[in-house]
Amino acid sequence: MFEDIATGDVVEVTYESNRSGGQVSRTGSVLQTPGEGDKRGLFVQTDDDQLTGVMGGRVYSLTVGDEDGQRTVERQTYLGDLESVSPTE
Repeated sequence: MFEDIATGDVVEVTYESNRSGGQVSRTGSVLQTPGEGDKRGLFVQTDDDQLTGVMGGRVYSLTVGDEDGQRTVERQTYLGDLESVSPTE
């Protein structure tokens, strides 16, 4: 599913919402793809302090901060099951 996606690409992550039960999507720039440097997850920058992570078919929202110049995850929230990841034009 992630073979045609590279770091820097703009993609849309679509998932079945855990809260509403409907299909929802988030769009952003790819920071990391699975297999890149032995990494397992896909991470997409959706806002300055917000990432969308995809691991094992599940989608998570990650709120990130800065601690002594290092990026840290401050909160992780499960959003739902992955439907698709597709490049945007």
